[in-house]
Amino acid sequence: MARAVWVVLVVPSLGLFVISLPAYYQQIQRACVNPVICNNLAGALPAQGLQALASIGFSVSEYAALFTIFFAIIAAIWCAVGFLIFWRRSNDWLALLAAFFLVMFNITPSGGNPTFALALASPVFALPFGLVSFLGQISILVFFLLFPNGRIVPRWMGLILLLGIIWEFLNSFPSPASPFNQNWPAWLSPLGLGVLLVALLFSQIYRYRRISTPVQRQQTKWIVLGVTAFVGYFIGIFVISLLIPSFFQANSLGGVIGGNVLNIL
Repeated sequence: MARAVWVVLVVPSLGLFVISLPAYYQQIQRACVNPVICNNLAGALPAQGLQALASIGFSVSEYAALFTIFFAIIAAIWCAVGFLIFWRRSNDWLALLAAFFLVMFNITPSGGNPTFALALASPVFALPFGLVSFLGQISILVFFLLFPNGRIVPRWMGLILLLGIIWEFLNSFPSPASPFNQNWPAWLSPLGLGVLLVALLFSQIYRYRRISTPVQRQQTKWIVLGVTAFVGYFIGIFVISLLIPSFFQANSLGGVIGGNVLNIL
């Protein structure tokens, strides 16, 4: 049953991502005038940014193709890992959850990916857009609350899970009339995200020190290594921006492309 549910949820979501690529390619060739689009669609540029492309030897279509291909490659890598885990360990429900979040988290609209462009171009996709986003965000929250032994530790973290589900639901389905706008103060979103991240960190530290077996501790160390590498990447970008400020200027190749790549990652 769990495998069937996995397939039923993943395959249509992956299909939604694939058919959104042409819409994304077309959308980021247009000047971004709506703040919602500018903030939520990676690669979207205002008119000034599109004009700057010509000064660095990029056509608008080449720029759009670069980002579309980049998204497709990143999604293919994550999905390949997820499907490999599904194929090899689908009898383990926690591994099944890991495979689910590896696929869903990368093809969800959280990083401003192509599915957002599809929902903009065709409002009929707004509801699937919200559902895929919700599943992707919740899957990673649930995984890190349960990893590595499949239990919520300590028990009161179940309340954090409930709050996380409510939070992601409100983020994914903000308003029936306008599914891409939020109706709460701007500071509330980073605050909510910060609370969830701190809770996840506390849960993993508590589990590691009091409950995990030696094998489970080793598994946790691998996860920490991956997260550390991810954070290290952003620290490296920050250092480069300090040492070579011109690299991220708006009229440079790094400024036009590098900043948007950060949004994707």
